[in-house]
Amino acid sequence: MKIVKWKKPFEERLETSPVIFDTPFSGIFRNIFGEELLEREFASFMPSVNISEENDFYTIELAAPGFDKSDLTIEIKGDLLCISGQHKAENEVKGKMFTRKEFNYGSFYRSFPLPEGINNEKIEGKYENGILSIALPKMEMVRPVMKKIEIK
Repeated sequence: MKIVKWKKPFEERLETSPVIFDTPFSGIFRNIFGEELLEREFASFMPSVNISEENDFYTIELAAPGFDKSDLTIEIKGDLLCISGQHKAENEVKGKMFTRKEFNYGSFYRSFPLPEGINNEKIEGKYENGILSIALPKMEMVRPVMKKIEIK
């Protein structure tokens, strides 16, 4: 005889937790951590990032659709660039009976080590069309002066 942890039927779980994340590994995490880990209250969002380098600056582009500019924070902590965002969830919706509710509100936190030679004073961020773009300007390198020395 095998003892198996009893799980609520799918329909019952929809009533208490309208967002259910199922992946091939969901069963493993449910068995180890319990179902609460994968339910909406504990769900987090990890935005995708593109990092590029130009001659004078680096650019970090972070996909964060659905956020407001006021939901996003960019900070420098030591040698780390820290980016975070948080959606404010509206828990109660009056007058609607949902048969399925998948809108997810949550938060994220990403940090990146800053390369040497970044001018921290001139870092700029811009949020437009769901993309947060951060420009990390490089410090101007002091170029050696070419001077011809006359031989006597």
